[in-house]
Amino acid sequence: MDPRRIPFEVGQLVEMKSFLSGYRGAWFRCKIMEFGVKNTVYMEYIDYPDDGIKEETLYEKAIGRNGRRNGKLTLMLRPQFPRVYRESEMPNMNNISEVVVIVNDVWKVGDFVDWFTTGCFWCGKITEILGDEKVKIELLPPPAGEGSSYEVLCKELRPSLDWSVDKGWCLPKGSKDHISSARIVKPDNQGNSPNLINHTVSLEEKNVQAIGAASISQKGSDTAEQYKYDDNGSSKKIKIDQSIPLNSTSSDTTEAAILDLEELICRVNWLKQILEFGTPLSETGEASWEFVEHGAPSNKPK
Repeated sequence: MDPRRIPFEVGQLVEMKSFLSGYRGAWFRCKIMEFGVKNTVYMEYIDYPDDGIKEETLYEKAIGRNGRRNGKLTLMLRPQFPRVYRESEMPNMNNISEVVVIVNDVWKVGDFVDWFTTGCFWCGKITEILGDEKVKIELLPPPAGEGSSYEVLCKELRPSLDWSVDKGWCLPKGSKDHISSARIVKPDNQGNSPNLINHTVSLEEKNVQAIGAASISQKGSDTAEQYKYDDNGSSKKIKIDQSIPLNSTSSDTTEAAILDLEELICRVNWLKQILEFGTPLSETGEASWEFVEHGAPSNKPK
């Protein structure tokens, strides 16, 4: 296997998974020692120092629900897990140089997590909050994982993340009505989205989502700019006439994007006041705003 076809190199710290029964849904911390031939790589397992160097397979066929290989090749490696910060210890986001993960100080039911035990991270989901810094988790069911439920300490958990060569790190897809306790923050030089847009919704953005089934469109406008807020794959849309000046059109800095978002939130709060209290619209002849319902029921919050 030509190592130049994958974004890894000798000496790099990575994580590796296995499709073997008894180890499904687990990630092992490793170090690449050498690339072999015919789809192989030699690994040193960080948490199993006495095992020496092992020969492993770079690509394997995933196992389907029928227990057979389904023919789709899966890359068994991914980069070292990003640094994780608690909300209360979050660093200055303008100074980060690599992808980081921010986690709320309190886990919630429905959060996807990795549980560190027996020298590896097992993927699962929180099903119950037990108190005393303990939760109950259920490991991914077969064939993706080993199943079963466990009571675990919160300090043994990290958020689950997915990774691909094309998209990099992202949050796993959950239910539409669940807001993850984790969010991914990327430096400005990775991708086109500013740091703030990569965050999971903040309190102000939740206000936007509360009326996410509606669009705000300026009368007389045929086209509109769309903003999407990433929440585990679920997005709500707010339309703004393109004649409204955006700070980010003249500057690609994070500060400009923040100003645009703050202005958008102010407009949404203004609309909510009209809907809740019946505040009359201005009659000065300036552009007015119109509340328009989306037709698709899938866009309505539950």
